[in-house]
Amino acid sequence: MDRDFDRYTLVGGASVYPFVWSILLAARDHDLGGVLTTLAIREEPRLRELLGVPEEFAVAAMLALGHPVRRPKRLRRTPVENFATTDRWDGPAFTG
Repeated sequence: MDRDFDRYTLVGGASVYPFVWSILLAARDHDLGGVLTTLAIREEPRLRELLGVPEEFAVAAMLALGHPVRRPKRLRRTPVENFATTDRWDGPAFTG
């Protein structure tokens, strides 16, 4: 999203993602839902103006938080060895 900008690219592998993940986890604990997007970064100059972001900062991601209409139920997980393999698509089951 930001590879053509006149600054270091952040979106493709930024360290912001673990930070955002922590925010999303904390938000969920407070009954909020959220989503990360980098699509808005293509409009960084407009974002800077709209949000008052100083020039010395880069916009690496946007995070929308809100109260969900319904809270997702607890996920049921299939054991990893039922769908993951080692080394190849048809390799032995991954057992960790």
